[in-house]
Amino acid sequence: MTSVWTLDRELSERWDAYVRSHADSSIFHTLEWRRTIAETFGHEAVYLIAERRGDVVGVLPMFVVRSPFFGPSLCSTPFAVYGGILASDLEASEALARAARQEASVRNIRKIELRHMKPSGLDFPTVDSYATFFAPVPDTVPGCLERIPRKARAEVRKALAKPGLSVDFDSKDVADFHRLFAENKRDLGSLVFPEALFWRTFEVMGDKCLMTRVRWEGETVASVVSFVWNGVIMPYWSGASERAEKLSANNVLYHAVMEEACRRGLRSFDFGRSRKDTGAFRFKHNQGFEPTTLHYQWILLGESTIPRISPDNPRLRWVREAFRNLPMPIARKLGAFVSSRIPV
Repeated sequence: MTSVWTLDRELSERWDAYVRSHADSSIFHTLEWRRTIAETFGHEAVYLIAERRGDVVGVLPMFVVRSPFFGPSLCSTPFAVYGGILASDLEASEALARAARQEASVRNIRKIELRHMKPSGLDFPTVDSYATFFAPVPDTVPGCLERIPRKARAEVRKALAKPGLSVDFDSKDVADFHRLFAENKRDLGSLVFPEALFWRTFEVMGDKCLMTRVRWEGETVASVVSFVWNGVIMPYWSGASERAEKLSANNVLYHAVMEEACRRGLRSFDFGRSRKDTGAFRFKHNQGFEPTTLHYQWILLGESTIPRISPDNPRLRWVREAFRNLPMPIARKLGAFVSSRIPV
């Protein structure tokens, strides 16, 4: 029989050990991610751990997000592209899902989002509009360039030949990064996450977090924050200036991250989530990555339809258009306020 407990300090080491050992775990299942989100946004963490005959057989990280726009929900996990149930077998997954329903019920919450990377085997409504992109890291640094399709490879070579272009990996200049990140998000009509999220991430994650910058004549034109976890490097948050496209800076940026993964002896490059049929989706495919559909599931307690919180919701179109026209100081403040109140 499988028993499920709410995580406490005594179980924390066992949670960490299980997540480290599970082949499908992500950085978003770690307790460092719990601390990052809880301390940045104040969301209540609801972390469940399943045991059977004294062994841990599953975990489920969740946060309570109380939104005035979409109502309260349990999300596994906000600000993450992966999460959901991590389990050894279907029995453990079902036990964790039942326990999640109970946690939602006592909090008067009627929906739970589980951001599974792979099919869970659970019979819940599923959204498949997102894909993720993986590729093996080449064995040699020269192989990192050769793996890129011919046209994109030529762009990287051309950009690297420019004498004013440079790449660095030792920066912790969050303000410099956030300037580009915020401009890109605002211009896309997307929410600007608060700068505090990135400061907290570097503080909590330590060497699991890496910033890579492409600079042109001393000015940062493209930058990405990557996570390193269990042999995988994952470029996650990024930003680029208007000049970046003409300089092919994004091509150089992700090639540099692949080379760094090779130097570190990592085995896999995770290019992260994109909505299907978008520019980001096509860019990743053109870089030689094949898409794999993600399986986001919802547990609905009395709700009849899955909430549409994604950018493709027509009801949010006017909000996106309005956000694009905001002055940057207002976009930053409004983005920080709203993003803490929806399960993004």
